[in-house]
Formats: sequence, C-alpha cells, structure tokens
Amino acid sequence: MRLVRPATQTHVLTLVLSSLCALAVLVVAAAAVVRAAGLAVVVAIVALAIASVLGAFVAVRLHTLKRDAAELEHLARNRADQVSVLAHEVRTPLAVIRGSAELLAEGRPGPLTERQVRFLRTILGGAETLSVLSEQLLVEARIDAGIFSLRLEWTELRTVVRESVDELRSVHGHRIVLDAPGPPVSARIDAQLIKQVLINLVSNAVRHSDDDRVVTVRLSRSEDDVTIAVSDDGAGMSVAERQSIFTRNFSGERSRDSGGSGIGLYISRQIIELHQGRIYLDTLLGRGTDIVFTLPIEGPR
Repeated sequence: MRLVRPATQTHVLTLVLSSLCALAVLVVAAAAVVRAAGLAVVVAIVALAIASVLGAFVAVRLHTLKRDAAELEHLARNRADQVSVLAHEVRTPLAVIRGSAELLAEGRPGPLTERQVRFLRTILGGAETLSVLSEQLLVEARIDAGIFSLRLEWTELRTVVRESVDELRSVHGHRIVLDAPGPPVSARIDAQLIKQVLINLVSNAVRHSDDDRVVTVRLSRSEDDVTIAVSDDGAGMSVAERQSIFTRNFSGERSRDSGGSGIGLYISRQIIELHQGRIYLDTLLGRGTDIVFTLPIEGPR
C-alpha cells in the first residue's frame, strides 16, 4: 500500500479546491450575462470552466506521476544498497569455504579417497553457485535502480575465457573444452562481468546435459566484433523454452536439477546489451544448444 504524505495531500486538495472555486465563479458570471450577452458568451464561459478543471486535473496527475517516480527510484536504490550489503557479507565466508576446499583438493593435508573427492566437489560447486548468485543479484539490483555502470578496460579476451573455463573445470564434473586458437584478442570490456556471463552460460549448459556430455566454449574474431559461443549436446529446447530463455526465473523443462536461480541468463543478456553486443541461441529439441554472444571490440559508444 502506498502512503501519501500530508504535504502532498494538502497540495492536491488545494489544486482541486481552487479549480472548483474558479468553476463556481465562471458559472455565476455566466448566469449574470446570459440575458444581455447571448448564447455565444455563455458557451465561451463554459468552455473556460471546462479548460480550468481539465488543467487542474492534468496538474494533479503530473504531480502524482513525479511523486511515484521519485518513490520508485528511492525504493530501487534502497534495494540495491541492501543487496550490496548482503553480497558483501556473503563473500567473506564463501572465500573461506572455497579456499579451504581448494587446499583439500590440492592434497596438502594428505591424500583423499574417491568418496571424499566427490564430497569436496559438491562443496566447491555449492560455494561457486552461491558466489555467482550473490553477484547476479547485485548486478540485477543495480541495473533496476539505474545506478549501474561498466568498468571498461582493454582486456585480452582469450585469457578471460581460459581462466573462466579452468575455474569451471574445477567445479563441474563435465568435460569442458576450450576452442580458441589464434593470436591474442583484445577488446574494451568489463572483464569481471564478461567472466560472469561465461560462468552463467557454461553452468546452464552443464545443468541441461548429462555428465558424460561435452560442453564447448569457442572464441573467434571478426573485423569489428568478438564472438563467443557456449555449446552443449544435451536435450535441446522446446519452442516455449526458446521464447522465455532470457527472462527472469527461467530454469528449463529438462534441467537435470533445480540448482539454478533462474536469473543467470536474464542477467547475461543485460550485461551483453550494456556492452552494445548481441546474444542469441541456436537449438533443436534433442540435438543440443548453442548460446552465442558478440562484443564490439571498441566497446560501447
């Protein structure tokens, strides 16, 4: 329920009352001159009265719209601040959990059994999921509040892609293949956000394919753009899924589990569009899915 401040109520009532007073005066004037001036003057006076009332209505409506816009902006900024605090509070314990798990995975305290390795991979996967989710919620809140800005720098993209793939290999049991031959490719991007997009897309591919399937990440360059594709040979998507894949809360009908938050692909589209790039998919039911995005080498203009 929206609360209207007393000052706002007074202002609106003043506008309405003044309009009604003006209307009453004009009606009295019309009655006084009706016999002497004739119908034309009466019509003019009535027209002025109607214009006065309509003007007051428009003024009240504009005032209400401005107030609502200010309240929505205030709420969005508050939400972004709250999510930012939450994300900060979550990062520290997650870093401790991931660091400890990685030390165990390296075998420093001693060798692990096969069963312990499986448990350890579950811990790392859960920590990675929470870390990505906190970043996604933070980006979404800032975009919705209109306070989000890119940190653009010239970045070697092959390095970003390779680091992302290496990180994902340590978390997921799938075989993740990197296909990025050729010389270094530099582009003006927000590297942290593009890394988040890659994690989102690969995690989505893993979630929609069996453990024995392969997920492939490809990178190529044209004259003005860089193209990155994430492909899987999983179940593919139905028509309904294709239409809603980049919307909030998408999870997919054939997802192997419900571990996805449902906002990863939506946030990925927002990030790519902020870079003035494009994101699209190519999929057939039963034949896998390719999600492809392009980035302008010079960055957004």
